[in-house]
Amino acid sequence: MMKRKLAAMMTLMVLLAPSAMAATREEAETTARTLLGSDAVLRESELDDGYYELEFDGTDVQYDVFVDSKTGEAVWMETSVKGARKATAADLDETAARAAVTAIKPEATIDYALLEQDDGRYVWNVFYSEGNQYGLCEVNAQTGEVTETQVALSFPQGALTAKQAVDAVMADRGEMTIQELGLELDDDTGSYRYDGTAQMDGKRYEFEVDTASGDLVKWERD
Repeated sequence: MMKRKLAAMMTLMVLLAPSAMAATREEAETTARTLLGSDAVLRESELDDGYYELEFDGTDVQYDVFVDSKTGEAVWMETSVKGARKATAADLDETAARAAVTAIKPEATIDYALLEQDDGRYVWNVFYSEGNQYGLCEVNAQTGEVTETQVALSFPQGALTAKQAVDAVMADRGEMTIQELGLELDDDTGSYRYDGTAQMDGKRYEFEVDTASGDLVKWERD
């Protein structure tokens, strides 16, 4: 009986003990700095849903890096230009928008580009792949300036690209006009999702597509 109690207590201690793989806040910051450099100033950090979110200030840009608290791996990063201008007209065509991204990421492969209009603001969302990373750049539709970048730092092999996600939505629901499309990290599942809006038959819908399964996980009237 004593041996059984001792074994049960040891099992409970293992279950309650913190994971040996868990990263500390300091380790998460070190990981983020390998991407940003030592000059970036840490402004805020918090642990939420299993991810450290660290916000940094650079000279002209702001950074937001997500680090998995279990593995210590950086999985998501956003970069935004401080004081970036907003385009009030769509002067750039798709070719010019793609070229703007290629100019700063010459090794990237452009996958998909979408012109978005929101409250008088025009921006090209240009999706690209580069090594094992996949992300999008927001391009000012007047100046061609890349004002924001969002990137999945370790995009799973075989995951859906933006173009494939759009094709999957249309195959499921029919022909439509895609109005908005973004890429985001799902904190709950640790996977990536495309989220967007579409116009179909005079109605506007919100949708989400899981990049791993290709499933349309959300389709709602806006």
